[in-house]
Amino acid sequence: MSIHIMKEKIAQIPVILKEKNIDLWLTFVRESDTIKDPAMDIFIDRGVTWQSAFIFAKNGEKIVIVGSLDADNIKDSGLFEDIRTYVASIKDTLKQTICELNPETIAINRSSNDVMSDGLTCGMFEILSDTLKGTGFEDKFVSSEPIISALRGRKTKNETEKIKKAVEITEEIFDMVTKNIKPGMTEKEVAEMILNYVKKRGLTTAWDSQHCPGVFATVEAAAAHASPSDRKITKGSVMHIDFGVKYEGYCSDLQRTWYFLADNETQAPLEVKKAFETVRDSIKAAFDAIKPGIEGRFIDKISRDYIIEQGYEEYPHALGHQVGKSTHDGAGLLCPEWERYGNLPYLKIEEGQIYTLEPRINLNNYGAITMEEIIKVGKDGAEFLSNPQTELILIDSA
Repeated sequence: MSIHIMKEKIAQIPVILKEKNIDLWLTFVRESDTIKDPAMDIFIDRGVTWQSAFIFAKNGEKIVIVGSLDADNIKDSGLFEDIRTYVASIKDTLKQTICELNPETIAINRSSNDVMSDGLTCGMFEILSDTLKGTGFEDKFVSSEPIISALRGRKTKNETEKIKKAVEITEEIFDMVTKNIKPGMTEKEVAEMILNYVKKRGLTTAWDSQHCPGVFATVEAAAAHASPSDRKITKGSVMHIDFGVKYEGYCSDLQRTWYFLADNETQAPLEVKKAFETVRDSIKAAFDAIKPGIEGRFIDKISRDYIIEQGYEEYPHALGHQVGKSTHDGAGLLCPEWERYGNLPYLKIEEGQIYTLEPRINLNNYGAITMEEIIKVGKDGAEFLSNPQTELILIDSA
């Protein structure tokens, strides 16, 4: 993330703290190159070694407490002016700073719902609790989930432009795949072709390159999140690819589906076409309904119910997740009311959030039909950041 964008995000923090009626947000870390709190990427572009506290107050104050040998590194970032140091122990400085600020609530990075808001380790929580023991502030901890959710979700114009560029590059790579794939190639060969292209562009994949891209060919293709295999593309089957790139710190995450025409075929079978159109139309139905203030579960239900009404089984995952600095950018989710999602189905969609829409249908005789689009939520609705796939991509190898 550029320094300019970090300054934009830091400027959002006091506004969000006031909105959420939280006095103080504290990120407490150590050895961040080894165990990095996901929140750090929002407001700092470098790590710390000793126990360190990044403190933001709703009145706009921002204070960093670091070991003396980390101070120059933080100062050089140009993001913080009030930098307090220690040598032997952080406890006295941290306790004094909290007492000065005298908050009624202290948001710390613990959450049972959102991994992006759950960066405080058990050991660091124990140190923090021991530091504030007897002050009364140890009883004022709340989860920072509402803060981090809003901060990651409300994309600035500059953040959106970087995501759009990542999407554009991903679509360019999909076009390259269409021109070069053919029956007989293995999933690994398709993935290698994509990774070589990414490398030539000087980019990285949006997630672990062992399964980005995910290439799924033939009826026997593995489930999502699996690595490409030696399975070969066959005529008369579908292939879909799950893939994204990271561009200047921001990710894309798209899926496309191809059909390989069998001998003497000029179109995909009706069964395949119907499934494709059902997925496509379920995405459009969700897109048309999404707007700020609606709980994510209701948008998921629109797509899920549409697919079920057409006679298919429901897909075994959420309709969509947020995209940003990570492909799964935290908190707000378009998902069903399943236990594994905790409170996420009930979080309200906000203006500025960027989501995927990715339902799927599994066809026993052909493979999985799926597309994944990226949208941004506006004041009154949404806009596509990707160019939606509206027709099956047909590969004729005759």
